[in-house]
Amino acid sequence: MVETVSKRAVNTKESLKDSFIALYAQKPLQEITVKEITDLAGVNRGTFYLYYKDINSLLEEIEQSLIANLVHNCHLAIHVMMDDGQDFSRLLPQFEYYKKHASYFKALLGPYGDSSFMFRIKRAVKESLTARFHQDTTISYIIEYMTSAHFGIIVYWLERDMDLTPEQLVEIISDMVLHGGLQVLQKKCNAAIVTI
Repeated sequence: MVETVSKRAVNTKESLKDSFIALYAQKPLQEITVKEITDLAGVNRGTFYLYYKDINSLLEEIEQSLIANLVHNCHLAIHVMMDDGQDFSRLLPQFEYYKKHASYFKALLGPYGDSSFMFRIKRAVKESLTARFHQDTTISYIIEYMTSAHFGIIVYWLERDMDLTPEQLVEIISDMVLHGGLQVLQKKCNAAIVTI
């Protein structure tokens, strides 16, 4: 019985989050009401307040959960790149995570989202990665470059409605990491010129 209640609570919270994100993709935070969220989720206002103090606490929980997962995924990515050398296939679950939660990322990074969300993501990831390495100014620049490139390509992919599969994206990223972005670009440009 307790397990059923717990599962129901998880499902209710997920429904509230999904409903909020659907609204947040369409309008600014200050225009969203608890009633709109609960109507869309098919629950009453009292249910919302069982789990959240207000809409900001709901948003904060969503953001913290996504950031925690991104930090974890970035640790896995660093291990892959440093330990496995050229085996980038283990990055695939990370991009499948982005795809699975695309509606969340698109709303939070979209026109009505908080512009500081990306800053908080990058800061959390950079702090986590920096803690793994010896403190060195050069390394901090390398980590800045890697995180900016990584999240830049994710945002671009989401903006393009994920027009590539996660597998294709991993292939592009692995090619750039192994051969350098400029060399990959030159190769693509040369191939385009040859086929004309």
